[in-house]
Amino acid sequence: MIRHKDYLRKQLKNPRFKETYERELFIVRVSERIARLRERKGMTQEALAKRLGVKASMVSRIEAGRQNLTLESLHRIARALSTRVRVEIGVS
Repeated sequence: MIRHKDYLRKQLKNPRFKETYERELFIVRVSERIARLRERKGMTQEALAKRLGVKASMVSRIEAGRQNLTLESLHRIARALSTRVRVEIGVS
């Protein structure tokens, strides 16, 4: 039986797979971070939606990684959560 780590390592040698995997992993991390921050603030999805001026279903899609976010959207979400956005490109 092939272990997950070994299978993933093999698949990541394929450039197309690696690109898709890294993009999806990034989306998941951002989405999870938003959900954790909201929960840490003791907010419901409905409360965050109200601060953003959107429906709770939109917040649900954001936290599930099914809503494409712009930098402006990220900034608005950060302000609604009383935090800030930090972007690092090319930092290892």
